[in-house]
Amino acid sequence: TPPSAPALVSPAEGGLVPSLTPDLCWSPASDGAQGRGIDHYEILVDSAQTGGNVVGATSPICASGFGTDGRHEWAVIAVDLAGWRTTSAARTFITETVPPLAFGKISPANGTTVPTRLPLFCWQETTDAGSGLERYDLTVTNAQSGAVVAAVQVAAVAGTSPVCQRLAQAIPNGSYNWQVVAADRAGRTRAADAGTAWALTTNQDITPPTCAIPGTPARSSSTWR
Repeated sequence: TPPSAPALVSPAEGGLVPSLTPDLCWSPASDGAQGRGIDHYEILVDSAQTGGNVVGATSPICASGFGTDGRHEWAVIAVDLAGWRTTSAARTFITETVPPLAFGKISPANGTTVPTRLPLFCWQETTDAGSGLERYDLTVTNAQSGAVVAAVQVAAVAGTSPVCQRLAQAIPNGSYNWQVVAADRAGRTRAADAGTAWALTTNQDITPPTCAIPGTPARSSSTWR
């Protein structure tokens, strides 16, 4: 009779792993009371065996599986001494070793002065071939002190280019630096323009206009008869 199916332990279904050779772990199979025993295990990644045969009886059994960045399916085959084979249920995992692709900011251009305290920030869309792009982090800092004056997370929506975001609250007139960082679902990040922030000056006219009140016309001294 064939052995029982191995039970996959880790990575969890859909798990993110920061390596191209993740440790794949499973619980041993059994060969029943009348079986001759388990001879070895074979790891399948994307339907092809990876690595050599694995021998072990401790729980869990772990071995390295090979993959490229992206989503992969894996399973384990238990082979007993009689040659019977049983394949486990399959799981997927996602390898992520590369950050999102390089991208750049668009506007306001570096060194620009804008006549508003609520500038609209725009940048190029980027992508991530591994776990997928999750968000952009927009940060505006004071040019003199470096203090963060605004920080906004923008959800990544595929096919949105350019990506634009306006601040929720007005910032004081002054000099600032702004930067955008793209983050994928595995937590890997890439800053726009190779990490170089852009300078920005806000100069909105916030002085209310004055209103001159005309003088009262002089009353005539003539009288009507």
